[in-house]
Amino acid sequence: MNKRKRNVFYLLFSFFAVAVLVFSYARHTDTLYRETEMAQANIVATLDGTNAPTTETTYQASVVSNKIPHATYTYTKVKAAAGSHAMLDVDGSITKDEAKGLVSMKIIFSGELKVRTWFLSTDTDYYEYHIKSDSATSLRGNFFKIIAVAETTITSVTLTYSCTTASEKPTSELASLDLTALTYHSLVGKMFINPDVIAPEVSRSSPDAMAFKFEIPAASPLEPRHVNYMVYIDTGSATASRGDGTSWIFYLYGSGVPASINRDSGATFDASKTKTTIVGKTLYFAVKYSALGISNTDQYGVTFGSRNIKVGDLRDWFVDGLPFADAYKAEHGSTYANPSSPNCYVRVLANAAFTWTKKDNKLVPLETLDTDGYRVIESTFGGGRFNGGIATKVRHGATGIEFVFTGQYDLTGNKVIELFIDLGLPNTGQTPPWFRLDLKFDGTTSNADLYTYSISGKTLTATVLYTGLGISPTDQIGFTFGMLNNDGGNGSIGWDGFGWWKDPATATMIAYNTEYGNTFIQPENANRYLRLLSDDSITFTKADLTFYK
Repeated sequence: MNKRKRNVFYLLFSFFAVAVLVFSYARHTDTLYRETEMAQANIVATLDGTNAPTTETTYQASVVSNKIPHATYTYTKVKAAAGSHAMLDVDGSITKDEAKGLVSMKIIFSGELKVRTWFLSTDTDYYEYHIKSDSATSLRGNFFKIIAVAETTITSVTLTYSCTTASEKPTSELASLDLTALTYHSLVGKMFINPDVIAPEVSRSSPDAMAFKFEIPAASPLEPRHVNYMVYIDTGSATASRGDGTSWIFYLYGSGVPASINRDSGATFDASKTKTTIVGKTLYFAVKYSALGISNTDQYGVTFGSRNIKVGDLRDWFVDGLPFADAYKAEHGSTYANPSSPNCYVRVLANAAFTWTKKDNKLVPLETLDTDGYRVIESTFGGGRFNGGIATKVRHGATGIEFVFTGQYDLTGNKVIELFIDLGLPNTGQTPPWFRLDLKFDGTTSNADLYTYSISGKTLTATVLYTGLGISPTDQIGFTFGMLNNDGGNGSIGWDGFGWWKDPATATMIAYNTEYGNTFIQPENANRYLRLLSDDSITFTKADLTFYK
């Protein structure tokens, strides 16, 4: 062959090679590896009758199919289906070990399927999805398995992948929190998930996060992947409508993917502040207190909703079964805990007890109060400095925490009731936010920005303003008292503090005495203060600073 002919041959061969490459790439619809320089946003692969895995008409234990270029799929319990891609027996599956950047999947089928996805090949946990025929489903993960729940004929499976990036496994700041090990309290109220009823449960046993549990009955035909839940949380003062920035909506997926988070007003946060876990037929969910701007001793309101995505059924939650259901219905007109009205939410107190609010947004206490709605403190104080001592009662009022101090004699002279208040978590010492209010009997020290008070005969009434303390009308506080007598009238000169004891002593007093060795509520250590909860009940903290349950 002369030189000119050889050059022409090489030229024609080069054109042919380029043509083969172009033709090959034009047929490329899926690949294990995504090149970042590729122009397309996504790659789409379709498994259908043209690339059926088998021609066998009886179920095969395992079949490997390479009929889509650069992709391998493993089938179990599969046989040919005339005119369709495949037929899967019960628990039969289609697996693609790696599907980098999996975006969505649409399957046309008759029967019932579920899809599981993983992020890493080493993962033992997975997300599980309920799939409807001919409906594109957004997925997360880099590995998937399509599993037949019942015998199912598949017409086609269309998968969309990202060209540029693999899916990254979400991280959670609560990753180390075992949601199954927490203590839960049933809200009893009914939530219909068609055809069954479940009762949401809540937990306050973690110091870092509030947690929820939704358990589908064991005999139910439903699985977690069939049901999504809505958790509505209000951290404020139970207003009649959402929009004051204290209301949150968490959409929980039965697939186990991180929750979607919405807020009616104000900035939200990302799902790393939450955790969702699926165990058997139970979905667990937790969200950090700090993300919601509250502490683990603050109350919050909650209601729920559910969506059965298998049948497209949306349901709400009712308080039927809770002890106050009848009174709630008389106030609100029904037992429906309306998500759009935070004053309809059930309030979860610091010790996981439940109460509710009336239309005026005031919490309904769990225990009997006096006829004016005050919590009576079950002992007097200052008896060494004011004859007969000072009786005390307290409540959450409209504008602030209201204290009423009543003596055996008129409150006159050079004397002071020292009122000590602590907010938030109870710590040793007098760490801010901590306050001492001097309620002088001559009425000269009122601080209108923090508190106001008045004296009438034997009674001193003080209101410590929510705005001054920087808290809501449903927040808890810690408190104690002292009596300073500088003139000796109706008592001796000096100071005397609050000793929380009476005869016979209450169970809580006895528990306090056992914890601390005495019942003198010393102002120097705020962890020893009595805690006034949002329903105006009284509790205290243990010496190790854990909240007394």
